[in-house]
Amino acid sequence: MLKIDKEVFERNLLLTQTYCEMQLANTDKSTAEILRSFNPEYGGKPIFSFGNASYKQYHWSETTWNVDPLSGSQNALYKELFEKQLIHKLKGVENNFTEQLYQGKIFVAAIDETVIDGASECASDGLIDGNDCRQLILGFT
Repeated sequence: MLKIDKEVFERNLLLTQTYCEMQLANTDKSTAEILRSFNPEYGGKPIFSFGNASYKQYHWSETTWNVDPLSGSQNALYKELFEKQLIHKLKGVENNFTEQLYQGKIFVAAIDETVIDGASECASDGLIDGNDCRQLILGFT
Protein backbone atom coordinates (compact mmCIF):
# COMPACT_ATOMS: atom_id res chain seq x y z
CA MET A 1 0.00 0.00 0.00
CA LEU A 2 1.30 3.40 -0.98
CA LYS A 3 1.61 5.81 1.91
CA ILE A 4 1.43 9.51 1.08
CA ASP A 5 2.72 12.21 3.40
CA LYS A 6 -0.27 14.53 3.92
CA GLU A 7 1.81 17.72 4.18
CA VAL A 8 3.81 16.92 1.04
CA PHE A 9 0.60 16.01 -0.79
CA GLU A 10 -1.16 19.23 0.20
CA ARG A 11 1.88 21.39 -0.66
CA ASN A 12 2.32 19.74 -4.06
CA LEU A 13 -1.42 19.90 -4.76
CA LEU A 14 -1.53 23.63 -4.01
CA LEU A 15 1.56 24.18 -6.15
CA THR A 16 0.02 22.21 -9.01
CA GLN A 17 -3.32 23.99 -8.73
CA THR A 18 -1.66 27.40 -8.80
CA TYR A 19 0.55 26.39 -11.72
CA CYS A 20 -2.32 24.88 -13.72
CA GLU A 21 -4.50 27.94 -13.09
CA MET A 22 -1.77 30.08 -14.61
CA GLN A 23 -1.28 27.69 -17.53
CA LEU A 24 -5.00 27.53 -18.35
CA ALA A 25 -4.82 31.21 -19.32
CA ASN A 26 -2.96 30.01 -22.47
CA THR A 27 -6.17 29.28 -24.33
CA ASP A 28 -4.46 29.31 -27.74
CA LYS A 29 -2.97 25.87 -27.00
CA SER A 30 -4.52 22.43 -26.67
CA THR A 31 -5.35 20.98 -23.25
CA ALA A 32 -2.43 18.58 -23.61
CA GLU A 33 0.02 21.39 -24.41
CA ILE A 34 -1.28 23.57 -21.58
CA LEU A 35 -1.14 20.92 -18.89
CA ARG A 36 2.02 19.27 -20.28
CA SER A 37 3.80 22.61 -20.45
CA PHE A 38 6.82 21.06 -18.74
CA ASN A 39 8.53 19.43 -21.70
CA PRO A 40 12.28 19.00 -21.10
CA GLU A 41 14.68 17.78 -23.76
CA TYR A 42 16.23 14.32 -23.78
CA GLY A 43 18.72 13.44 -26.51
CA GLY A 44 18.20 16.84 -28.12
CA LYS A 45 14.42 16.36 -28.51
CA PRO A 46 11.55 17.46 -26.27
CA ILE A 47 9.96 14.59 -24.32
CA PHE A 48 6.55 15.23 -25.93
CA SER A 49 5.36 16.22 -29.39
CA PHE A 50 1.83 17.45 -29.95
CA GLY A 51 -0.48 17.03 -32.88
CA ASN A 52 -4.09 16.47 -33.83
CA ALA A 53 -5.86 13.18 -34.39
CA SER A 54 -9.30 12.14 -35.47
CA TYR A 55 -11.45 9.11 -36.00
CA LYS A 56 -14.77 9.51 -37.77
CA GLN A 57 -16.47 12.47 -36.06
CA TYR A 58 -14.10 12.54 -33.07
CA HIS A 59 -11.18 14.98 -32.95
CA TRP A 60 -8.62 15.36 -30.18
CA SER A 61 -5.13 16.57 -29.39
CA GLU A 62 -2.52 13.87 -29.62
CA THR A 63 0.55 13.57 -27.42
CA THR A 64 3.51 11.50 -28.55
CA TRP A 65 6.43 10.58 -26.33
CA ASN A 66 9.75 11.11 -28.13
CA VAL A 67 11.37 9.05 -25.36
CA ASP A 68 9.68 5.71 -24.70
CA PRO A 69 8.40 5.98 -21.09
CA LEU A 70 7.81 2.23 -20.92
CA SER A 71 11.31 1.07 -21.87
CA GLY A 72 14.09 0.36 -19.42
CA SER A 73 13.58 1.62 -15.91
CA GLN A 74 10.45 3.73 -16.26
CA ASN A 75 10.49 4.48 -12.54
CA ALA A 76 13.84 6.23 -12.99
CA LEU A 77 12.48 8.36 -15.86
CA TYR A 78 9.28 9.19 -13.96
CA LYS A 79 11.23 10.05 -10.80
CA GLU A 80 13.58 12.32 -12.74
CA LEU A 81 10.67 14.04 -14.52
CA PHE A 82 8.84 14.40 -11.23
CA GLU A 83 11.76 16.18 -9.54
CA LYS A 84 12.42 18.45 -12.52
CA GLN A 85 8.72 19.25 -12.85
CA LEU A 86 8.48 20.39 -9.22
CA ILE A 87 11.42 22.75 -9.72
CA HIS A 88 9.84 24.05 -12.94
CA LYS A 89 6.48 24.67 -11.22
CA LEU A 90 8.10 26.44 -8.26
CA LYS A 91 9.95 28.80 -10.60
CA GLY A 92 6.78 29.41 -12.58
CA VAL A 93 4.61 30.37 -9.63
CA GLU A 94 7.13 32.02 -7.31
CA ASN A 95 5.46 35.43 -7.64
CA ASN A 96 1.88 34.08 -7.62
CA PHE A 97 2.04 31.38 -4.95
CA THR A 98 -0.57 32.12 -2.28
CA GLU A 99 -2.60 30.09 0.17
CA GLN A 100 -5.69 29.92 -2.00
CA LEU A 101 -8.47 27.37 -1.92
CA TYR A 102 -9.37 25.72 -5.20
CA GLN A 103 -12.38 23.63 -6.02
CA GLY A 104 -12.08 20.71 -8.33
CA LYS A 105 -11.30 17.06 -8.60
CA ILE A 106 -8.10 15.10 -8.26
CA PHE A 107 -7.26 13.04 -11.30
CA VAL A 108 -5.78 9.63 -10.57
CA ALA A 109 -4.60 7.19 -13.22
CA ALA A 110 -3.19 3.68 -12.88
CA ILE A 111 -0.60 3.64 -15.66
CA ASP A 112 -0.05 -0.10 -15.30
CA GLU A 113 -3.69 -0.79 -16.21
CA THR A 114 -3.86 0.41 -19.80
CA VAL A 115 -6.20 -0.26 -22.67
CA ILE A 116 -3.87 1.34 -25.28
CA ASP A 117 -6.67 1.69 -27.81
CA GLY A 118 -6.58 5.49 -27.88
CA ALA A 119 -9.88 5.96 -26.07
CA SER A 120 -8.22 7.59 -23.06
CA GLU A 121 -6.30 10.01 -25.28
CA CYS A 122 -9.44 11.00 -27.15
CA ALA A 123 -11.53 11.41 -23.96
CA SER A 124 -8.84 13.51 -22.23
CA ASP A 125 -8.00 15.62 -25.33
CA GLY A 126 -4.40 14.39 -25.22
CA LEU A 127 -3.74 14.80 -21.51
CA ILE A 128 -3.43 11.02 -21.34
CA ASP A 129 -1.56 9.58 -24.32
CA GLY A 130 -2.22 6.49 -26.40
CA ASN A 131 -0.32 4.31 -23.91
CA ASP A 132 -2.46 5.60 -21.02
CA CYS A 133 0.51 7.53 -19.63
CA ARG A 134 0.09 11.00 -18.27
CA GLN A 135 2.45 13.66 -17.12
CA LEU A 136 3.01 13.56 -13.36
CA ILE A 137 0.42 16.23 -12.77
CA LEU A 138 0.17 16.36 -9.01
CA GLY A 139 3.85 16.17 -8.31
CA PHE A 140 3.91 12.86 -6.50
CA THR A 141 4.07 9.24 -7.55
